[in-house]
Amino acid sequence: MKKKIGLFILTLLVVGFGCWEQAQAASTKTIKQTINQLVKQKGFSGTITVVKNGRVIIQTSRGYANYAKKQPNRSQNQYQIASIQKSMTAEMIAKLASQKKLTLNDKLSKYYPKIKNADQVTLRQLLNMVSGLKVSSTISLHSFKSQQAYLNYLGSHATIQTNKIGQWQYSSFNYNLLAGIVEQVSGKSYQQYFKQVIAKPLGIKNYSFVTKFSSNVAQGYYNRGLSHYQAAGKLGKTNQYMSFGAGTIAMSGQDLYKVLAAMLSGKLIGTGNAQDLYSSKYLSGTTYTAGFYHVGQQLIKNQATYHMHGRQSGVDTAVEISADGQNAVIVQSNNGTLTSGGTINHVIDLPIYKKLVGYDDN
Repeated sequence: MKKKIGLFILTLLVVGFGCWEQAQAASTKTIKQTINQLVKQKGFSGTITVVKNGRVIIQTSRGYANYAKKQPNRSQNQYQIASIQKSMTAEMIAKLASQKKLTLNDKLSKYYPKIKNADQVTLRQLLNMVSGLKVSSTISLHSFKSQQAYLNYLGSHATIQTNKIGQWQYSSFNYNLLAGIVEQVSGKSYQQYFKQVIAKPLGIKNYSFVTKFSSNVAQGYYNRGLSHYQAAGKLGKTNQYMSFGAGTIAMSGQDLYKVLAAMLSGKLIGTGNAQDLYSSKYLSGTTYTAGFYHVGQQLIKNQATYHMHGRQSGVDTAVEISADGQNAVIVQSNNGTLTSGGTINHVIDLPIYKKLVGYDDN
């Protein structure tokens, strides 16, 4: 009798698991259909990575990584992540804070005493782009001999507009300074510290910096459609310096997901520190905390979600990721003018993410 009951339970488990697998397959099939429709409509070139419950369930590529050589895009391609790197710079600052080497309430003047009114803003305000930092647009006309020369100039010529403190104003200069602080406090180069506290602990290897891009990095292009490719130029020295800590990394979709999920879960800095870093209590005047945009309910109702976007040299990367890091859609395009707005932002990643989390627009 016990044997019959055991067999019956085993049968139920097998049948139940089979039904669960069918449900999962149906869900994946629906997502794939959505992806196929979108990439066909938009003439997409790049790689799309879809993660469900912490596992990559779909990774698909279209178009060419190098059109002249007819090299197709593949899942292992690296793509420039541009401004998404800011979240990693924020993580490095938070790591130093977790080691008691600085605090997020430190005044900017502690590290850049020559910046006017720097004693009135904190590192957290730089992280969240509410620092009131202003830099003259003429900085791009200057020629700098080194990264440090650029930081020295920035540290002498930037100013804090006290009437703008607390107001959100997007500027990569905030993150140039934060990256400089990483080097000041860690005693290592940005690249060395990135490897030490992010790449090595997470075991990611499919990434490179703009100063030494891997041959696996997809070429960026301008022009619409898969049949029209016009190669984008590489970043010049001054633009590289101005992208310091804010847009000098290329990374594969899988490794990018590993990094973002680890940051959100607190794997690198501790759960409490991560919750504090991205806390909504710091959203006054902004929807942006440490590299992540908090997605409002007008986009994903009742789903705690973050959005990210980076655009550089003909390459777009857009991300939708759940606040716990378990579900994500990462869209990396190397043909950067595919939509009327000239960007994939929200156009491809958001519809796929809604399917992934079961969000109904109706």
